[in-house]
Amino acid sequence: MQVSGDSIGMMAGAYFVGRNQLLRWINELTGLNYTKIEQTASGVFACHVFDALFPGNVKLEKVKFNAKHSHEFIHNYKILQAAFNCAKLRKRIDVEKLIKAKYQDNLEFIQWIKAFYDAHASEEALNYDGRSRRESIMQRPAAAGARSGRTALAQNRPRLHEGAYGRERNVTGRAVAVRKAEFDALKEENEKLKNDVADCEADREFYFSKLRDVEVIIQGVDEKMKNEAEAVDLTAVFKEIRAVLYAEDGGADEDDDQAELDELAEEAQQLQLEEEEDAEYDA
Repeated sequence: MQVSGDSIGMMAGAYFVGRNQLLRWINELTGLNYTKIEQTASGVFACHVFDALFPGNVKLEKVKFNAKHSHEFIHNYKILQAAFNCAKLRKRIDVEKLIKAKYQDNLEFIQWIKAFYDAHASEEALNYDGRSRRESIMQRPAAAGARSGRTALAQNRPRLHEGAYGRERNVTGRAVAVRKAEFDALKEENEKLKNDVADCEADREFYFSKLRDVEVIIQGVDEKMKNEAEAVDLTAVFKEIRAVLYAEDGGADEDDDQAELDELAEEAQQLQLEEEEDAEYDA
């Protein structure tokens, strides 16, 4: 049976639970001892919650419990999304937002998880011990190694050498694969950051150019005003500035601001007439 994650509405009780209460719930359930909402960006806490709700669906042994970097966060969220699919839970995780560790994005995700947990938690899930689950998984490699050592002592030396070599080769191959995946993720993230920087620099140059053009127009007006014999057509000045602001932008709709611009032009014309009258009066 499919479960819809979208059935949790914004009026659910969890959306009215305070930050401290949410952190206390997380720590009691998982034993993670978080002090900030932003720490949940790693996805570890979420994997624990759904390990409690859907036992066996979350590959908890593959979760990076000590994740510090965005590519490690992504790895954990992939495991979580796979668990959702196994449990037929229709909910898309917005990984790109969550891994940035922004307070509001992660708070809303926690609130949704809390609401879902409150609605679906079994007696077993309510008594879930995240710390014990995590510690048992983290200790497994050492225990496996000890068993392998005892078994190896019972074997003859040639077979021990051959088996050890085979295991070493397999472990090395897996380690290389993991390193390569991490490297590819870092490379992809680096390319994205480069593109973001390039876009920011292009925007900066674009708007600086506009600012410089407006500055030139204002300097021209200033020179004309110094020359009392030469009148300044403020309406024309406003139109010229407007042309600079909207030039090559493509995103402005002239009709949207037309009324306001016409009003500014009218005020400028009225101001010019008043200045001319004052000049005639002084003469």
